[in-house]
Amino acid sequence: MEILRLLESVILELGQEVPSLYGKAQAQFAFMLLETVAAGLDEAAHSLYHDIQELRRLLGQVQEAIARVPQDHPRMAPLTQRLAEALAQEAGHDLRLHRLEALHRQLMGSLEVFLCLCEEVRGDPRYEPLMPLRAAAYDHLRRAAVRGWTFWDALSFRERILKERETLAQRQ
Repeated sequence: MEILRLLESVILELGQEVPSLYGKAQAQFAFMLLETVAAGLDEAAHSLYHDIQELRRLLGQVQEAIARVPQDHPRMAPLTQRLAEALAQEAGHDLRLHRLEALHRQLMGSLEVFLCLCEEVRGDPRYEPLMPLRAAAYDHLRRAAVRGWTFWDALSFRERILKERETLAQRQ
């Protein structure tokens, strides 16, 4: 983290020495990106760990629910297999970012297959037990997206993102 803070200081110093407005704006943008990286690193392991726990709970519920619906849909077998593989993995005590990110990607891959199935069977009463979990999955994705930095956050939708973050914080 200290290296990032040092880089921020260097960029601010350089930005003051640059004669053009464009150069100054680019230095400010680089500073903002470094600030975002620093904030992201500070929260990365915490956020990933908690996202993994939430995804494991949700996908465990999905695994139980798909046992109660028809199994003849072409996505059902791949989803069942992915869920079993993903839920067999645990974070344990290894909190290195690359390990947490790999586990998170595996769980998110299962969530993606589940959501694709849900979109294809939406409206079919035989698959109704999946719909509350579909809503919970999208809610998780919204919370994760609002927590992070986006291109739009930096350019034009900063106020909307801040408002969404405030709304979600009040719900928790």
